[in-house]
Amino acid sequence: MKTVQIAKWRIEADPEATHDHYRSACPPCGCLYCRNFRKAFSGFPWFEELGVAPALPDLLSDFPAESPDKRLYIGHYHLAGRLLDGPEIMDGQWDESVTAAIGEFTIGFSRSEDGLILEFEAVLPWRMDESQED
Repeated sequence: MKTVQIAKWRIEADPEATHDHYRSACPPCGCLYCRNFRKAFSGFPWFEELGVAPALPDLLSDFPAESPDKRLYIGHYHLAGRLLDGPEIMDGQWDESVTAAIGEFTIGFSRSEDGLILEFEAVLPWRMDESQED
C-alpha cells in the first residue's frame, strides 16, 4: 500500500491490486467515441502510481459537447484502496465541494464495496479522422 495525494484527496492505494483489475478487464471498446477518448487522453502522471490503465475506464459515456470539435465524456475508474482524507461523492452529488478540476477533467472519489471509484467528466478534443456521427 502507498499513500498518494491527488488535489484535495489523500488516498491509501494498492497499485498491484488495481493493476490486476485492469489486467483482467475486457478489451477496450472499439467504437469511434471510445477510440477518440483513448487518442485524446493518455492519463494523469499519478495513474501509474495508482496502477490505473488510462485506456480502460470501467465506465465511459460519450455525449456531444457545446463545441462541434469536442466531446463530453463521463466515466469512472476502479481503484483498490481507501480514502484517507478529502470529500467523498455521495448520492449523486457533483459540485465543487466534492470535485476538483485538473486540466480538462473534473474528478471526484466515491467508495465502492471493494475500494474506490475515481469519477470524472471531461470535454476532450475530437482527434479521429472519421467524422462524429451525431
